[in-house]
Amino acid sequence: MRNLFGKVVGLFFTTAAKQGYTALIDQAVVSGTNFLTGVLVARLCSKEEYGFYVLAFSLVFFADGIRNSLVGSPMVVFFARKSPEEQPSYIGAATVIHLIFLVLSGTVVAAVGGAVRLAGDSQLAVTLLVSIITVLGYSSREHIRRVFYAKLSVGRALSMNCVYSVLQLGALAVFWYVGELSAVGALLIVGFTQAASSVLGIVLLSRGNSFRKMHLREVLSSHLRLGGWLVAVSLLYTLAEGYPWFLKLFQGNEPVAVFGACRLVPNIINPVMTGFGMFADSWTSHSFSREGKKGLKRVVIEVQIILGLIAILFAAGVSIFAREILEIMFAGKYSGYGLIVAILSIPVVLRAVISPMVAGLTVLGRTSKIFVATLMSSIATFTVGIILVWKAGILGAALGVVVTGVISGCFILYFYKASMREVDGDVKTA
Repeated sequence: MRNLFGKVVGLFFTTAAKQGYTALIDQAVVSGTNFLTGVLVARLCSKEEYGFYVLAFSLVFFADGIRNSLVGSPMVVFFARKSPEEQPSYIGAATVIHLIFLVLSGTVVAAVGGAVRLAGDSQLAVTLLVSIITVLGYSSREHIRRVFYAKLSVGRALSMNCVYSVLQLGALAVFWYVGELSAVGALLIVGFTQAASSVLGIVLLSRGNSFRKMHLREVLSSHLRLGGWLVAVSLLYTLAEGYPWFLKLFQGNEPVAVFGACRLVPNIINPVMTGFGMFADSWTSHSFSREGKKGLKRVVIEVQIILGLIAILFAAGVSIFAREILEIMFAGKYSGYGLIVAILSIPVVLRAVISPMVAGLTVLGRTSKIFVATLMSSIATFTVGIILVWKAGILGAALGVVVTGVISGCFILYFYKASMREVDGDVKTA
């Protein structure tokens, strides 16, 4: 028993884990900035206006999910397999693909905003159109950050994100002081400050990265083969996370604001979940390239243990003190929703267990399996989930998030175990 305990504790002090802690600090900067931005907007704006902000940011996350599927995740997988001589050219080609994506994503968001305007909701339409700037800035910074993670240069990502954090929080503080902060203003600040911090990263990445037409075609083809399924997954994931829009449809903007505020509380753990998770994606890819099936299996289990223990403790604490946390964060504006926060903390634990297996399936090239799992959760959202929202409002939305998470997790577990059985120990194929 002592040996087992010692091994578990030792996982927290390996070289890879120490690099992971740098990733945690980096994610703490990013998540902390986003978290404080969300809290400020929720506290200073009316519930109706904050509802618009929540809906607009759902498009920002949607667009960045597509970017990560088409560029970010494949880059982490393929970069580890490139020779040192090939890596600069590869990064250059991936960056060109990212720039093409920026144009397409801006066009799509503009089309959505136009459609909403034609439907008669001019205020939401304006907010969505402004979010185009947010999408461009957010996606650019995240792309550069992903490049640094692919290179396992987490410290450089941290430096860039510190610049962005100072710029964004400083701008928000000024607007808050003069009393001019609004949802639209916050979206503009996020977009411009993240774009500004990305400029330095783009300049640094351009040094030594050659651009060859033939290599660009090869990279685009390989990304589409692997990322095509991931793009479909992102589309389905957006559908599976459509609860704010269901609330907007059935009950209006204020329930959207309440749901968004309650979801901010579990987001406190994002520095751990997302930061260590992003590093774990690169970690699994490098381990599989070097050690095959054995290395991949070991890393997945180690990440599950580390994230699982942290997530369970966090979810328990949030559930116990949910009311007090809401009171402190939002100055009483969203009091009385402690049960909603407690329910929404359950997916944190699910994510800790599921995300390492998703990374493993991606490295193995089984992205079609991730698609099937996400499809099942999307079907649940548009059957069980929409009924729950219709009948129980905000409570139904919270329960729906848990239901879709459990369904997705069950399928991911099944597909991961099946895929690992299909891979030979010394074979390192996609």
